[in-house]
Formats: sequence, C-alpha cells, structure tokens
Amino acid sequence: FRQIPIDEPDATRGRAILAKFAGAHRRRTVPPAAIAAIDRLHRRYATYSAYPGRPLRFLDNLIRDGEPRTSIPEAEVYSAFTRETGLPVPLVDPAVPLDVNAVRDWFGSRVIGQPEAVDLVTDLLATVKAGLTRPNRPLASLPVVGPTGGGKTGVAEAVAGVLFGSAARPTRV
Repeated sequence: FRQIPIDEPDATRGRAILAKFAGAHRRRTVPPAAIAAIDRLHRRYATYSAYPGRPLRFLDNLIRDGEPRTSIPEAEVYSAFTRETGLPVPLVDPAVPLDVNAVRDWFGSRVIGQPEAVDLVTDLLATVKAGLTRPNRPLASLPVVGPTGGGKTGVAEAVAGVLFGSAARPTRV
C-alpha cells in the first residue's frame, strides 16, 4: 500500500468547491458573500470536522430548507450557523457588535466574588470576536480549578450559557 496524503483545500479552493456545489443546485442561488461567510465560519468555529465535508452539508441544508428560487442572504448563513452550533450571533456575525461592557455585567451578575474570572472570560470573548485567536486551535480551554464552593461550576455554566445558550454544555473532567 502507498499512502497519499490529501490536505484540506485552502480558502480560495474551498470557496470554489462550495460555489461549484451551490451552482449544481438550481433550487436556490448562493451569492459569493454567503459562500465566503460559510467558508469563514467553518474554518474558524467548526474545526472538529474535515473541510469541505461539513460546510458542504451545511450549504446543502441551507439550499434544501429555504424557499425555492430565492437567494441565500449572508444573514441567513449566520442565523443557521448559530442555530446549529449554539454560538451567539454577536460572536460570529461581523456586522453585529459585541457589547463588552454588557457581557462583563452579565457575567458579573452570575459569578459573584470572582472579578478576575469575569474579566478573563470577557477578554476571551472580545479576543474571539476580534479574530485574534490562533487558527486551527480551539477557541479556548478554560480549566476552572479551586476549592469546593469557590464558584467553579457557576463560572463554567455562565461561560456555557454565553457561548452555547445553555448552562448544561460544559465538560467536567
């Protein structure tokens, strides 16, 4: 047997694959801005699956689920992506600003007596929104440690509530 490595396509090639797939479907049209948004979102936030498989399935669902003979606007891409992943719209949509002070106040009202943790998580979300995270790496790993009753579970649930819309999403190891 001979091993032949096949790398994931770069952004230009990936968008071309998505555009060709969209062009093969006559049900809905997919403008270049929507293709670019799908590519960007999946490269940045859905790195746990090989490209282009997951974005192609996502695009196929967008095409099938919408009204026939309509165009897929960029806003629909962001809306569908947030429904699928649970990530909040202000985090993934560049047109929607992230109110850092509101996020800090929200965390501060839920995580009492842990101002360092509130600041850390708020700064992390601002970094993610600004696109300053490392590519092909998880957005964050937040090990929360401390004595019993210190608020570890509360911090984890608050982070999960902001990032995924549910306090039931943290992983306990």
